[in-house]
Amino acid sequence: MMPTQKQASIAQQKPHSQAQDARDGRVEQAIDRLRNGARELSHADIATRRDCAHEVLEQVVKCAPEWVDACCRIKQIPDRSAGVGEEVLAGPGGVARYLRLMIRSLDEIAQTGRPRLSGKVGRLSDGRLRVPMFPARGIYDSLIFAGIKAEARMQSGVEESTLHGDRLHRLDGSDRTPRVGVVLGAGNVSSIPTADSLTRVFQDGNAVLLKLNPVQDTLKDVFEEALQPLIKRGWLQIVTGGAEVGAAAVYHQEVDEVHITGSHHTHDAIVWGRDPDERARRKRENDPILKKPITSEMGNVSPWIIVPGNYSEKELKSQATHVAASLANNAGFNCLTTRMIITWKKWPDRGRFLDMVQAVLNSIPPRVAFYPGAEERYARLTRA
Repeated sequence: MMPTQKQASIAQQKPHSQAQDARDGRVEQAIDRLRNGARELSHADIATRRDCAHEVLEQVVKCAPEWVDACCRIKQIPDRSAGVGEEVLAGPGGVARYLRLMIRSLDEIAQTGRPRLSGKVGRLSDGRLRVPMFPARGIYDSLIFAGIKAEARMQSGVEESTLHGDRLHRLDGSDRTPRVGVVLGAGNVSSIPTADSLTRVFQDGNAVLLKLNPVQDTLKDVFEEALQPLIKRGWLQIVTGGAEVGAAAVYHQEVDEVHITGSHHTHDAIVWGRDPDERARRKRENDPILKKPITSEMGNVSPWIIVPGNYSEKELKSQATHVAASLANNAGFNCLTTRMIITWKKWPDRGRFLDMVQAVLNSIPPRVAFYPGAEERYARLTRA
């Protein structure tokens, strides 16, 4: 577990008032703008969407220094420390990567009717498709992440001809249904709320109301500057505030879809209700409060599984560094942060490897536990 310093107050950074959006009706105003923008977006051809994505990319690059500085202030990351580099990659760098891939995919759809995949589609032993996802083509993934591959394993019944579902119809003009979506943004990584919003616009064809997590309220201005090409078209609006603002957005009758990043407690409160008894009853009766599509991205207990073998000293040290980095990155506040290291108890190098991991962790300077409630959860877990 990464050591932490006592969290300093972020209130000094003068975040937007949590009640302000609800009080002055900006949620209503934002959704009104988005309804108009959604009609235009549903009729926008691929060239228009591609041009918009390129404009956003230029703005993201322009805003990158201010974006990174704001993230470092939130997380109290010292200047010129390794943590600054993390914020580049997990902020504007990650968003720029997404936009470059999106622009290329839109170009390919315009030329051939569908995007090119990262490799050849195969089949699992049960007949389901296995689709290569990573490394992506042409952006140095194979060099930077040498030896790492990822694939998506599709549900039964999905074939290559139906691989993209209805997404291509939302882009080629055959589906002109205006849609407004709400994104309840993550608070731990700044690229997540922005990339989630971009995904809903460019891949799903939704005009988007992005409600920021209060941890990232001070990023509102830089986000609005970076995403201005979407805002001026009426394809995106950004609001801040607490739970009451999120509720006003999620349950609004003009909102068609919802996406959240958060805990399962947040998801269940939105879908089934906050009262425990009511929630249990609604689950039994399959009677959700939220009667519109919702997607959720949550944290989990991510394991790092060590396959026992005869490894060299160099190989052990390299993997120990990777494991330690996965624990320490972003002060441990990633949804996929390693939470469990699984080893075979009879592996001869088990103790030596774990000692290497601990040595790397001991060499990493302490980070601030910037996420609200982290110190309380840590204290509760260590008392158990």
